[in-house]
Amino acid sequence: MNRPDIDGALARARGFVLERGQALDRARLAAGIGDAKRDVLLAEMLAGERADGSFEIAGRGGLAGAMLALACLDEACAFDAPVAARVIARLESAQNEDGSWAPAPDSPDATRLVVTGVVAGLVAKAACARPKPLRLAGRFLAAHWGPERVQSGDYGAIAAFACFFANAGMELADVGLQWCGRELERGYRTGRLTPLQTARVLMLCDAYSLPGARLPIEDVIGSLLAGQAEDGGWFSMACDRELRVNATIEAAIAMRRFGQRG
Repeated sequence: MNRPDIDGALARARGFVLERGQALDRARLAAGIGDAKRDVLLAEMLAGERADGSFEIAGRGGLAGAMLALACLDEACAFDAPVAARVIARLESAQNEDGSWAPAPDSPDATRLVVTGVVAGLVAKAACARPKPLRLAGRFLAAHWGPERVQSGDYGAIAAFACFFANAGMELADVGLQWCGRELERGYRTGRLTPLQTARVLMLCDAYSLPGARLPIEDVIGSLLAGQAEDGGWFSMACDRELRVNATIEAAIAMRRFGQRG
C-alpha cells in the first residue's frame, strides 16, 4: 500500500460518485476527503431541515433522516457547525424513556441496541451534547451488555458498543472495548466482517485500532484497495446503486483518514 495507490483509488471513487451519486453524495465525499470545504455539505443538510426541527435528507425523514445527518457531520468532522446542535436536539427529543432509540415502538432489542449505541456514540463527539441523554443511553446499553453480544461476530453489535464505549465512556468502557477489539479482529481475519465494515467501526471510534486488537490499519486499507471494482465503486457491479454509492463514499473517507498518515 502506498500513496499513489490510494490517490488512484480516490480518483476512481470520485468519478464513480460523480456519475452515480446525488448532490448529497457528492457533497459528502468532497467534505469527507477534503476536496472541498464542508459548507456545501452543510448547505445540503440545511435544505432538508423542516420547520418542526426534523430533517429529510436523501428521502429519509424522522429518525433515519436525523441519523443520516449525524453521520454526515461525523464524516466531515463538523460537530462544531451550528446545524449540529439542531440535529442532536432532534435526536435527543426522539429518545425513549428507557434511554434507547428505535425506528419503531416494536423494534426488536437487537435493532434498539445498534441504533442506540451508534447514535449515542456519535452524539458524544459533539460539545453541545447534553449529559442526561447520554447517561440514559449508557444505562440502557449497560443493562444489555455482555461479551456474548459481540462474540457472535455481529457487525451491528460490535459497531454500536465500540462506538459508544470509545466516545461516551462509562465504567464498562475499558473492558467492553477490549472485547470489541478482539472480536473486530477475529471477524476481519475470518472474513465474517468485510474490510469496509472493519474500517467503518474504526471510523466510528476515531481510532486506528481498538484495545485488544492486533490488526494493523495498513492491512485493512490494503484490503479495501483490493476490493475496489473496475468502475471505481465498491461492491459488485450488480448491487443496488445507492448501496454502492454509500459504500464508495465510506471506503474513500476511510482511505483518506487512515491510509495516508506519516
